[in-house]
Amino acid sequence: MMKFFLLLPFCVSFANPGNRTTPLDYEPEWRSFTRERENKRTRDECNFDQLLNAQINKELTASYFYYSLGQKFKFYTNVRPNLATLFEERAAEEREHAEKLVKFQLERGVVPQFFDVKFQAGKIHENISMLESLKISLAMEIILTDELKTLLKIAEDGCETCQASEDVLINSHCQAPHIAEIISSDYLPDQMKDIYQLRGLIKTLSDMVENAPRYLQLQHEMFFDKHILSQ
Repeated sequence: MMKFFLLLPFCVSFANPGNRTTPLDYEPEWRSFTRERENKRTRDECNFDQLLNAQINKELTASYFYYSLGQKFKFYTNVRPNLATLFEERAAEEREHAEKLVKFQLERGVVPQFFDVKFQAGKIHENISMLESLKISLAMEIILTDELKTLLKIAEDGCETCQASEDVLINSHCQAPHIAEIISSDYLPDQMKDIYQLRGLIKTLSDMVENAPRYLQLQHEMFFDKHILSQ
């Protein structure tokens, strides 16, 4: 991680000139489903088996998202090798997060279930810029963080009743302290670090390319990829 970057607030409501990708354009399809479920959720709907299976799907979706972004910056018209490597490393990290939850499910005595990965590939246009890709990556990380915080809250607060499970550590109040522990100790700290890094990269690249002529933007992007991302 590049620790010298400034941590600055990020706003997703920036202008969208022409056919460009913004964080508001790109949102995983499971996001709307999650919002609907959260709006309808009552205190008698705790099903930790399903909640963890759903989180596995979200981590795999994020992995596919990052892998797709990485390939955009390997194509000969838009080669940015270090940015491609960054996204491929993020793809591997998200897959590892999914694999850790799969192992956790098995340890809980639960057979993991896998769902279709709903990925809006068409939302990432062919000539996406470095800055756009970093901004939608930040949007993805913020969405994933919100999902993990929701899961953490359910595990900590519990429910009136919960679905039958082989998990012997869920207590009589349907609280799941071991699930809360893995989310708060293994997942949220990584989210914090990733968001911090992305905000720093966005700030640095924005200062280099915004309001510059296109030919200078390209030069600055190549400098950023070669000298900043390589550190």
